[in-house]
Amino acid sequence: GQVAGIDDAALNGFTQRPLFGRTIAVTRTRQQASELREQLEQLGAHVIETPTIALQPPTDAQWAEVLKTLRHIADYAWLILTSVNGVEGLRRAMDELKIDARALAGVKVAAIGDATAAAVRRQLGIAADFVPTAFVAESLAGELLAQHDLADRRVLMLRADIARPALNELLSKAGARVRECTIYRTVQPPSETLDDELIEALNAKRVDWITFTSSSTARNLVQMLDNRKHLLSGVKIASIGPITSQTLRELQLEVTMEAKRHDIAGLIAGLLNAVKDT
Repeated sequence: GQVAGIDDAALNGFTQRPLFGRTIAVTRTRQQASELREQLEQLGAHVIETPTIALQPPTDAQWAEVLKTLRHIADYAWLILTSVNGVEGLRRAMDELKIDARALAGVKVAAIGDATAAAVRRQLGIAADFVPTAFVAESLAGELLAQHDLADRRVLMLRADIARPALNELLSKAGARVRECTIYRTVQPPSETLDDELIEALNAKRVDWITFTSSSTARNLVQMLDNRKHLLSGVKIASIGPITSQTLRELQLEVTMEAKRHDIAGLIAGLLNAVKDT
């Protein structure tokens, strides 16, 4: 009809978005996928959500340990939070104990990443005392130890059940007395929960990119695909950082783009640069 025949430059904004026409699979948890999905869709991408991790609360025993430890939080010099999920778990525990940010007076808070630091401010109403320049455990340990003497200081880490041991090991080696508590668990969803749209799109070679925001998302997707791993052949892979990239290479998957800034903003920036260069 006549409308379809209109050729007006003002109407080109929709198709001129930088990711228009690209199909991108997102492997974050269902709780976390929306932020990344919304930003990618605003940039024009067609997004397929394929959660390869599910978040679960800690076991009763783990939760009891968290509550017991937080009752004595004033005994610690540092509290280290490695993710937004950890901050949310801390908030729930503090609510159950009927305490607020005043209980953290005298305790310094370290957060891995701007998103975690923002969650600390939003959930607890306080500012993180320390955020490393690179959002990986090794950077937090190196920079924290370069600026603070942690010898014989007590450090509490609230973390996922499958978190890497690197941070604990580095701080302990420097003399810190580290206590780790599992504040949430991560599990692999059943293979049958893989999105049918993803499998169909992979079979039809319509998936341009798959994003991975952790080593777990990479390992779990490969396990969930099982004997269909070959479907990833030819799909560009975007990694949030060096640890995730290392895992992807161990899984014999080629990393197309590794974010320079290891967060969602950095992942999207890397995608935009990679697409612009093609």
